[in-house]
Amino acid sequence: AVPFFFSLPSLPAMPSNKALLDSLMGMSRNLTKGEKAKGDPEWMKENCCKDFLVGYCPGKAVGKAVETERNPFDKQSVIQPCNKLHSIGLKTEFAGHKDYEKYKKKYEDSLASLLDKAVREVDEKVAHEKRKITEGLREMGHSERLCEICGLMYHLRFADVNVRDTENTLYKPDIHPESALHKGYVKLREKEAELYEKIQARDPEPEDEKKDKEKEGKSRKDDDDDDDGGRRRKRSRSRDRGRDKDDRDEPKRGRKRDDDDEDEPKRGR
Repeated sequence: AVPFFFSLPSLPAMPSNKALLDSLMGMSRNLTKGEKAKGDPEWMKENCCKDFLVGYCPGKAVGKAVETERNPFDKQSVIQPCNKLHSIGLKTEFAGHKDYEKYKKKYEDSLASLLDKAVREVDEKVAHEKRKITEGLREMGHSERLCEICGLMYHLRFADVNVRDTENTLYKPDIHPESALHKGYVKLREKEAELYEKIQARDPEPEDEKKDKEKEGKSRKDDDDDDDGGRRRKRSRSRDRGRDKDDRDEPKRGRKRDDDDEDEPKRGR
């Protein structure tokens, strides 16, 4: 009898215990409170995802799908896969920090800016494709579709022959709305709208914060003025030195002209 061999389908790699604990409790989980208090909180570090801390990381949610579907000739999207730490434990630490509201606003503003860029990126791409079609620079095939949510140009799948005969249709049902990319951008657009409303509904900034920002802006302006003043003074001194040099050279040029005048009659004789 011929032996029967079969292979099991490959399974995705399971995260190691350390990686799992890092994601749940953070990399400094074994440090004492005293050791943690010596430096900045771990959630402040560069390797910690700030978008995740305020509720939504677009790089983790849709970054891989964007890269998978990106045309090689297209420029890189503003949404890239996020490889930073997404730790529930650090998120809890962040929420309990004394300056939570301050940093929460800062990180929300940064996330809102990124989501706005991502939405505009897709909208501009869709508008560009529509303009090419309108101007006759591109023809849409019968099976082609342009998704206005994620910006993907895709093809419908042809139906099986027996289905075409019985149901009189060329194509299978459109499954793009169920794709990771489409669902990811549906979520991204929802988050962008939610965050915009949240920022708009914030209480006005306290007077102290306003004064600090005004003082910081004035300080930057004064520094710029000092730099400009220094450059102006430097140019003024250069011009003064130039004028002094001209004044010193003038008598010499005058004496040379006098000598030439005295020699002229001699040459005439």
